[in-house]
Amino acid sequence: MHYEIAAFQHAIAPVRLPNMCRMEMQDSMSLTHPEQHWVWQKKEADFATPALSVASPFWLAVADGVSASPAAALASCSWLGALQKHILQQAQGGQHASAPAQIRAAWQQWQGKYLTSATYGASTTLACVAFDGSRYTAINCGDSRIWLLRQPAGQQATEWQQISQDHTAWQYLLDEG
Repeated sequence: MHYEIAAFQHAIAPVRLPNMCRMEMQDSMSLTHPEQHWVWQKKEADFATPALSVASPFWLAVADGVSASPAAALASCSWLGALQKHILQQAQGGQHASAPAQIRAAWQQWQGKYLTSATYGASTTLACVAFDGSRYTAINCGDSRIWLLRQPAGQQATEWQQISQDHTAWQYLLDEG
């Protein structure tokens, strides 16, 4: 299979809340593939990545730093960098752990490197899709969702299917009716 991946990030205006002013982009995105890999966090203005054609296998992840936590932008960008580094090291070593196991191992490495008194409490969400050449694994944590978009043959409309749910009190209330 062949996939086209493109991303757009909208620059935020300063958000002013009582006792808080968020002035930076806190979202990060990463693509991990044997032939190309990047972690992206654009802060200055609206920015779109060029569409990339990616053959399998790949990992695609988005992390959104939690704005109420310290170092939210650092949390999202550094977490995706640690995850990508772990995935590439595993692939080079010929190791093929499950996607959840790789995320847990990368999380431990990330905490060991970035957990300091200055960053204590920094947090981020994660929405990740891993494709190993035969199956997809979708993993999310926090108030993030993963959607499948497809255009059925012979139709102009795109179908949207939500394949994960966020982990919030609001979603819990919706699920409970």
